[in-house]
Amino acid sequence: MSLDTYMAGRNFENLLRKVYPSKSVQANKSLLENALTMEQGHNFARHLGSAEKQFTGAQNKLIKTLAKLCTTKPYNSASKYFEELVDRTERCNSAVSLHEIVENALKKASSLDNSGSW
Repeated sequence: MSLDTYMAGRNFENLLRKVYPSKSVQANKSLLENALTMEQGHNFARHLGSAEKQFTGAQNKLIKTLAKLCTTKPYNSASKYFEELVDRTERCNSAVSLHEIVENALKKASSLDNSGSW
């Protein structure tokens, strides 16, 4: 089954917006979206660089975001959970694994700030 890269990118952006201002260039869905697309073998934008470069960029951004969630209210009440996700993110080796971590983090963060029901 093919992963919907657009929705995965949107979820990544929604997680980033939990800690970065909504108009910030930091909240960019294309990092994970491009990594997933390239990992699936669809390379529509060669100017972006390698799949590894896209994966590393998304991984680094996710690590920084999870670290910020550990210290930002109201998410800091689950800092142990987000720290575990940071560890998983550092060890993961595929964009699909990053997507799963994003899903878990977004569910937890949304439950803490009552921004949506899952």
